[in-house]
Amino acid sequence: MTSISSLAIGLVCSLCVTACAAPALGERVELTGKLVLRGPSEFSAPAVMTRDSGVWLLEGPGAADARSRQNQQVRVRGTVTRLGEGTVILPSLRVEEIQPAPGH
Repeated sequence: MTSISSLAIGLVCSLCVTACAAPALGERVELTGKLVLRGPSEFSAPAVMTRDSGVWLLEGPGAADARSRQNQQVRVRGTVTRLGEGTVILPSLRVEEIQPAPGH
């Protein structure tokens, strides 16, 4: 019984840390990952796929530079404009800067 209690407590603590680590609307963040285009070609939107934060859509004037960096590892700095809701609505970032990821 003790090991089950310890496991449950550990799971709850890890969920709290994950929830607390999520950025807030309007927060400035830096993401590192692979730049991809999402959607059909005529309506595609640049996005960055990260290991820790999932997929983020990129928006704003700075996102125009994203298309030339497709399938490259990048570091993106910007402001959170939309929070993700499950797997249907992806979080969005207003791009301030896109650079090659360190070491790439």
